[in-house]
Amino acid sequence: MGAAWLALAGAAALPAEPPGPNVTLLTGARMPLVGFGCAGRLGAAVLREAYAAGYRLFDTAQAAEWYDEGALGEALAGANGVFVTTKVHPRDFGLAATAASIDRSLAALRVRSIDLVMLHYPRCWGELCAGARAPEGDWRDAWRALEAARVAGKVRALGASNFAPHELDELWAHASTAADRPAVVQAFMDPLVQSGALRAWCAERGVVFQAYSTLGTQHALAAGARNPVLGSAALARIARARGRSVAQVVLRWAVQRGAAVIPRSADADRMRANLRLFDFALDDVELAAIDALDGADARVLARTPRAADAPRDVAFANGLDRPVLLRWDGGAGPAWTLPARGTLRLQSYASHAFWAAAAAAPAEAIWRWTVPAPGEAATGDAEDGSPLAVTIAPMAKTEL
Repeated sequence: MGAAWLALAGAAALPAEPPGPNVTLLTGARMPLVGFGCAGRLGAAVLREAYAAGYRLFDTAQAAEWYDEGALGEALAGANGVFVTTKVHPRDFGLAATAASIDRSLAALRVRSIDLVMLHYPRCWGELCAGARAPEGDWRDAWRALEAARVAGKVRALGASNFAPHELDELWAHASTAADRPAVVQAFMDPLVQSGALRAWCAERGVVFQAYSTLGTQHALAAGARNPVLGSAALARIARARGRSVAQVVLRWAVQRGAAVIPRSADADRMRANLRLFDFALDDVELAAIDALDGADARVLARTPRAADAPRDVAFANGLDRPVLLRWDGGAGPAWTLPARGTLRLQSYASHAFWAAAAAAPAEAIWRWTVPAPGEAATGDAEDGSPLAVTIAPMAKTEL
């Protein structure tokens, strides 16, 4: 790494945190256990600060809605010893389309080879691919393109993000060789949503499980509402007893439960604090107390409950003669427009709650529905008696 780059980094007033431990992938490559998540389209200056703080793994993606590969390439130009991850957007699934997307990522990141490339999602859903051309193929075609990129030296390891266990079973069997199996599986995990089935799937096969949004950022919160993880009284008690921040306690818990983590922050002090995870350990009582939080706050976690590892296929059928706006309950989050007499299918989980409203202003809520667990009856109501129907089926039996 050159002196000019160090000057750009600000080579900061404080020394970098000592490097944390690595994990070994199925390929034999070594990957930092703690990395920096680049969601939120963080600029090059913030990413340089993260490097200066001591981060050596950076997780980005092709999804320009949330990430900026070019900013990471600018920030890390000339840096050595960095592990870079990116993810293929579902709109670019297909043999040729995925290959072209990898070439674009190489150019944006200013590297000759990318350490880890994952499929970001198994398919388009909701508004994820809105305005884009239809994908040329599905994730199976995209995986073949990743395999070819690995053989060509453009990619060193392959992985999957946001895949359910049954989809990972198919992916595992689909891989052409053992070297082409997913080395990393990435998914949402925090103390309230612990992704137990996915972690077990990975542990059985020696696959690294990497958690994102470990500090509670995935929960749909109304403006001004507390983060249910960072605001947890139970976690605060453990943090006070340890003389640590709640974030450090949560990240340490995830690591001790076998997960790699990729926290993010634009604050330099928090960046450094999130790396200081290996000079303390939680005891069995503390670990059990955090484990017990899985799905504990049903009010905030209407979207994501405890026993929700198996996704469900939900079909919303609008029997009205006018469009309907469909949104996750709880404030922020994706929204979909369900056309008059139209049907929308998406992946959801037991206890996810949705509300519907007339798409035209004023958007008065006319319907609310909660996804049932397997074997339970659907719950919901239409305030004006509108025929907005919902059907469900196990995801394993229905392809979206």
